[in-house]
Amino acid sequence: MIRLIKILFFAMLITPTLALTDKEQVLIFAAASTKNALDAVIKDYRTQKEIKILPVYASSATLAKQIELGAPADIFLSANVPWVDHLIEREIIQAPNTKTILRNRLVLITNDQTLPKIKELRSIDFSILLRNERVAMGMVSSVPAGIYSKQALVYLNQWDA
Repeated sequence: MIRLIKILFFAMLITPTLALTDKEQVLIFAAASTKNALDAVIKDYRTQKEIKILPVYASSATLAKQIELGAPADIFLSANVPWVDHLIEREIIQAPNTKTILRNRLVLITNDQTLPKIKELRSIDFSILLRNERVAMGMVSSVPAGIYSKQALVYLNQWDA
């Protein structure tokens, strides 16, 4: 069932692209964070259709800059909405042709098994949780996971913890 859902989702994603062209291949520029999921979907889709799918994985910023310079991407899967907005502002893509199709979640991971289970993030004092140690995250100025992590910590009033 999951395989069928993945194939149907991917078909809906590329059908508008193929309807506008007689291409036998589709070039997808996709955020590196989508690689595992997209590779699995492409593998399943290839068993059903004759269309060649060519994924290119990199950071959303790198891909957006390549598109801005004329790279011929048919589909752009960005992990960062501001880079999509960047292309819209430069009239490289049109806003009505964009859609949020994927979402992700942030997780808090520790190897300290003595910590109690966390039920509500707002109840956590991160300074106690971290015990004056460091937290690993993507760069908060450019990496989507870092940007989202900072937004979450600011929202929880823990950014300065």
